[in-house]
Amino acid sequence: MLFLNLMLVGGALAGGIPLAIHLLRRNNPRVVFWGAMQFLAAKTVQQRRRFQLERLLLLLLRIAIPVVLALCMARPVVSWLRGLAASGPKSLVVLLDDSASMASGGLGQSGFERAVAVLQKELSGLPRGSEVAVLPLGFPENALVDRTVNVARAAAILEKSGAQFGTARPEEAFEAAARQFAQMHHARRQVLLLSDFQKSNWQEERAPARMQALERLRGLTPAPLLNWYDTGGPGAENVAVERLEFSKLPVGAMQRLRFRATLRNFGGKVRADLNVRWKVDGVLQNASQLTLGVRESAQVVFEHTFTETGGHSVEVGIDPDAVRADDTLFAAVEVRSAMSVLLVNGSPSAEPLKGETDFLELALHALSAAQGQGAGLLRTNSLGVSALDAKALVGRQVVVLANVQQLSEPQIRGLEEFVEKGGGLLFFPGNRTDSRWANQHLHREGKGLLPAEMSALQTRSPELSGALGGAGLGLASEPARHPVLEPFRQGGGALGDLRVHTWYSLRPSTEAAAQARPERAARGPATSVLALENGEPLFLEAKFGSGVVIQAAISCGPNWGNLPTRPAFVPLMQRLAIHAGSAMLPPHNVGTGQPLTALLAPELAGKQVSVRCPDGSTQLVLVRAGKPFATAEFTDTRQPGLYQLSTPDGGVQLFAANLPREESNPEKLSAEELASLASGAGASLARTHPELKAAETERTVGREVWRPLLWLTLVLLFLELLVQQRFSQKKGGAV
Repeated sequence: MLFLNLMLVGGALAGGIPLAIHLLRRNNPRVVFWGAMQFLAAKTVQQRRRFQLERLLLLLLRIAIPVVLALCMARPVVSWLRGLAASGPKSLVVLLDDSASMASGGLGQSGFERAVAVLQKELSGLPRGSEVAVLPLGFPENALVDRTVNVARAAAILEKSGAQFGTARPEEAFEAAARQFAQMHHARRQVLLLSDFQKSNWQEERAPARMQALERLRGLTPAPLLNWYDTGGPGAENVAVERLEFSKLPVGAMQRLRFRATLRNFGGKVRADLNVRWKVDGVLQNASQLTLGVRESAQVVFEHTFTETGGHSVEVGIDPDAVRADDTLFAAVEVRSAMSVLLVNGSPSAEPLKGETDFLELALHALSAAQGQGAGLLRTNSLGVSALDAKALVGRQVVVLANVQQLSEPQIRGLEEFVEKGGGLLFFPGNRTDSRWANQHLHREGKGLLPAEMSALQTRSPELSGALGGAGLGLASEPARHPVLEPFRQGGGALGDLRVHTWYSLRPSTEAAAQARPERAARGPATSVLALENGEPLFLEAKFGSGVVIQAAISCGPNWGNLPTRPAFVPLMQRLAIHAGSAMLPPHNVGTGQPLTALLAPELAGKQVSVRCPDGSTQLVLVRAGKPFATAEFTDTRQPGLYQLSTPDGGVQLFAANLPREESNPEKLSAEELASLASGAGASLARTHPELKAAETERTVGREVWRPLLWLTLVLLFLELLVQQRFSQKKGGAV
């Protein structure tokens, strides 16, 4: 026997209260001898025995009442009544695999349709009073059917549902099931998992999290039965658009942007004449054919020039197959108007290419660059240090400090406020830079603009004055995964000939120091954009309020290295400036299930914006107040595709949500692997509905007996009343 509310068993101790009262109220009678006593002695002994028997019966009834009532409230479950338990109500949590692979066909119907058919049979056979909840395996936090005793309603909802586009997450589903049972009431508990058991969803590296969630389920009292149902069906042939690569940075009008799509054949058959289509803003722009061998992959490249600013969509698709959710990938491209870059030149010169920012200004003005970045997007203005003031910062997106010796306090405060509100700052040292002053006023022990302290100036070849030849340090062989470096990773070795012979060693602030800033702007931890082969950072990036600061270890001129004379200089400088000026913008390309965030004008706070989803439906989102921008966040991104956010003032922002490709590989667990997995989880495994019912009957835990105990409590109360009245009447009659 076990109890659903074990703590209430302690209430049985209340049975000792009547006994304690009885013992405390006992008194020793006083013996008085008188003459006629001898004639009544026999009668008195007889009555005393009857009175003692009645008092004992009344005492036992009063002790039994709180004991039985406490046991009733503790809800005991009797295991030897297991046969009768199959007819009682139960609490059922269904984990229904609604992932993309369940939509694939086979055996005349999809895996999801087979799962729903089995579930409908299970629901129709539930005893009266049972409660049920249905959780999708892709998004278990969003119940498909909330906890209900209306089984007919649950069946109707399932009838209209279909496979979704998420990736199955069994460990999160088990956690969600445990939370559901906390709100359910019956001792007879069951978890029913209906899935195709795709191999990618049950990987070994996810086993610890999965077993931890299962332990929580098995630790419930009483523990639910775990029944797994394999929807069966052979693995489907599938070709997926596996990856779409392009620059995630904003681009300018009239720029040409390159897209590279990777297609993979996960099936066991050759796919000949596979059609590949490219669409821009929903209009077909390019179509081609290719052949994919068994387990082969191929890449397709598409280039397009965007002529208008605003949000644009690009999608690449192939012929539909069994798993349709991975036949298309979407991209949201933000085409912006020109960004204004202010170059603060700490060492100007009247001679061509002798000023500190001359090479940088040429690079940012270039009309053509590697991978089509920067053309038409950047506009520069150059001024001296003394001309830098609040007025000069108005309308700028990026400020570059190049070889600046010192700044005044008003200039520093102006720059801090500029970056706090979302601006970008690039800092390049030089031969005039006062590193001690910069550390004291711009770094300020991790509380200022610069993310790192400038320590000693390093030199690899002191005798070289400018011409490097082959001297100096190169870059680290493994570049960081940073959006600025995307085209260089794709181009392969574009930065390989870079050499640096003079640089400052940068010591990033600790995260604790950054968080200790007394000012209102939050300082983020420093991350490396590019590093030298000795491991020292060449460019460091850190958040400062809503904006970002990029600190260089070298100058932007040719005196400390050969970067300004290399072909990579133009795209690298352009991408650094674009990234610094747009780092505050939230991503417009996310995975399904991730939120979409839009930055809006402050006057829209408190109003509603509409979001059009890929299926054509529209939802409203409340705009929240914030500084310097109001924000709107949309979280229901379970559908892959394009989302369009429209504001009351006519503004439009475009977002893309793509399904992770874990579901693309249709390979399933083998029969042996699945049996071993179920055994380790303590679950029964079935492939037909009769097998499922047989497994449930064999493993039923028992039957609750609180109802009979409640009736027994009522009977005891009635008997106690009768005995008390009879005892009182006899006692009164005797008197």
